[in-house]
Amino acid sequence: MIIIDLNELQKAKDLIDLTNSVPLAEIAWQRNGKTMPVSLADLEDWRFIGLSNNWFAYENLLSHNVQINRQAELGKPNGEEKP
Repeated sequence: MIIIDLNELQKAKDLIDLTNSVPLAEIAWQRNGKTMPVSLADLEDWRFIGLSNNWFAYENLLSHNVQINRQAELGKPNGEEKP
């Protein structure tokens, strides 16, 4: 069994609603207090193919493939930490 705290679920829903209530270009996406870079090309592409601001984050900032690609750029193939 899994327990879901409805207060936490409400906070998540409120954040999703807020995220989708403003233009995508006006959002500063942050992780651990650091702003994540978003290219203008990604914003333009999403304008025509995207579903919502939240899906933009899922697809461009949170997805497993994005994390692997960024780690590979840092010389960490397959998500492995470099010693």
